[in-house]
Amino acid sequence: MILPFLGTYRLECSPFALLFLPKSNQTGRRSVDSTFTVAQTQQGNIILSRKVENIRVFVDASLGSAWGDVMPQALKMWANVPDCKVNFTQVEYSPAYATGNDIVVSKDVNGTVPWNAMALAEFPKFGSAGPTILVSAGYVNTFSYNLKLWILAHELGHCMGLMHTNEGISTGGTILPGTPSSDPASIMNSSYETQGGVIALSANDKVGIKYMYPYLPLDKWITYPEGKYGSDPIYPNSGYSINTTAINIQWNKNLVNTPTVRLELYKNDVLKQVIATAAPNTGSYFAEVGPYLDMVGTEYAFFVQIKIISNQDPSYSDMTSKFLVYVP
Repeated sequence: MILPFLGTYRLECSPFALLFLPKSNQTGRRSVDSTFTVAQTQQGNIILSRKVENIRVFVDASLGSAWGDVMPQALKMWANVPDCKVNFTQVEYSPAYATGNDIVVSKDVNGTVPWNAMALAEFPKFGSAGPTILVSAGYVNTFSYNLKLWILAHELGHCMGLMHTNEGISTGGTILPGTPSSDPASIMNSSYETQGGVIALSANDKVGIKYMYPYLPLDKWITYPEGKYGSDPIYPNSGYSINTTAINIQWNKNLVNTPTVRLELYKNDVLKQVIATAAPNTGSYFAEVGPYLDMVGTEYAFFVQIKIISNQDPSYSDMTSKFLVYVP
């Protein structure tokens, strides 16, 4: 596979964002060849609001199971930022789900990652998340859990439009309002230190991503089923789930002035059923959705969404994040 022009990538070993490999071992200090210390910075392109709460992430089997096992923790870091719209679905490895994903994480088998870099990622383009994260083939099996977690969380930040905190402005980034002149704790710094530290977003990382991807007024019209990645322990690696096929759909009845609403059921972005054409705007509607979801082995259905539309003014609508319907 020939990858696009490298200028579209967040290249970890470019002269502006160098991230050295370990000097001695993987617990050593990673440092950068830069003296810049600036605020959290944005690359310019961002993900469309209607896409950012449904980012599908696929960890290719070329990386082995260990990277897929670490990914949930990296996704939770970004998904659980308060008052931020970012949300994910992790697509478990299966040939059936190998296409149609927003971010694909894989081993670099074509030598695209330079020899002295650990990984690289693309910035957002065309309103979608940066579609590629590549991990250096020579180091896939040598990193600790903490280093895998840092790499994945860091590269996801690039896929959402964040530059290196300690370099971004020097390479054309835009300082995000509310962030300080420097932030040594930022996960988007192009250096890594494992010595006793906890891998986490800094307070300013959270301010920056929340500024880029805030909730819009109608984003919280539907209140159930709606949740954040990993919020349901029943099936934590797939986004969030409900353990029934009979849903009491709930919404904020006071948010939109309409006598009735239309409710629709989607699976994998395809309309499966009109649940109600004119449900009274009471704030709840009970629906049995299982018969319309083609559930595998009558046990589960992935990538399900509910949409609500105002009958008074169809331009007013809201759609849930993708969730899993699970029958124990």
